[in-house]
Amino acid sequence: MSRSYYRDIVFFIFDVTRMHTFTKIQKWLEDVYQYGSSSSMYILVGNKIDLTYQRCVSYEQIQSLCMKYELEYLECSARTTYNIQHLFEHVAQQVCTAVLDGSLDPKDVHSGVRYGPRQYHDVVCHTQSNRRYNPTCCRIL
Repeated sequence: MSRSYYRDIVFFIFDVTRMHTFTKIQKWLEDVYQYGSSSSMYILVGNKIDLTYQRCVSYEQIQSLCMKYELEYLECSARTTYNIQHLFEHVAQQVCTAVLDGSLDPKDVHSGVRYGPRQYHDVVCHTQSNRRYNPTCCRIL
């Protein structure tokens, strides 16, 4: 895969009820570390958590993979929409934090993010350390 597939944010989504979807994540992670940017955000997402009794990927397996590749992990259910909004709000918050700390420049046309008028998305940008409000809106492309 070429570098253009791995830009600023990469989601690795697997089905918690199908082990082979989780084991394939390892191959994708190797590709990302070969072709991706070290400044990109990588998030592992376990889907179908509403199927509790069919779950076959353990938390220990997930934790081991996350520690090995320094991944954030979130679980969701596309069917029930559980945690879907939180997932995208979390990403928006990470992008805003990156803009505030200067690691992501909205003026760079290749960054995937740019400043936009408030009618698009009113995202409250703050850092964990000072929780300050930034009235500038971020538009995620």
